[in-house]
Amino acid sequence: MDKERKREFKAFSRMAQASAIGRGTVLTMAAEVEDLLTSIIAWCFSPICEELDGEVDSLLSETAIALKSIILRRIDFSEKIALLEQCVQFRNEGIYKSNRKLIKQVKKDLDKVREFRNSLAHLPMDTSKEYVQQFSGQLTSDSDSFQVLEYKKGKVHKRNISPDVLKEELQRARVTLHKLLQLWSLLRNRPDEARQHELLSTVSADETSALLKRMGYK
Repeated sequence: MDKERKREFKAFSRMAQASAIGRGTVLTMAAEVEDLLTSIIAWCFSPICEELDGEVDSLLSETAIALKSIILRRIDFSEKIALLEQCVQFRNEGIYKSNRKLIKQVKKDLDKVREFRNSLAHLPMDTSKEYVQQFSGQLTSDSDSFQVLEYKKGKVHKRNISPDVLKEELQRARVTLHKLLQLWSLLRNRPDEARQHELLSTVSADETSALLKRMGYK
């Protein structure tokens, strides 16, 4: 194998690794967001009277868990997003009316998380000789990028997925998690908890750990 072929092979291997890591990270985070959304919908139909400290699922009754695992898991992400507003209104009309702006923003953010997840889950990686050669000449700092192909409006478009793009989208997913938790806290009549999540949704990922420690979390 000549030097050029070796360089291209190494570049392709780096691209494949970057794609696997980037896609896996995004899909994992998006799954957490969707699972929380599913839990909130299930809770709206069967809230528990007494709450225990712990994970999100500890806030669900057996009926809610059954609803989540038997029925809601068969509904796709976009349909759950559409259901959220109706479920909040069903559970607490007052919270629904006083938090329309928050609900609208949460739905918008959820759609963006879903769209990016779908892009990385379904779009093929660009493995053209032209891109592999281009990638093989990149500096090490750029070697975590990869490119996907998307067919839109009659043409194939190339979309570069760089570490900065991944960081931005993961930050969006993290913020969306906190906004969902804020809304759920309001529904559960936990205003202090809601304010904490509201604050956490406005800070950067780097600031979150320090802020949690100041709030008393480990």
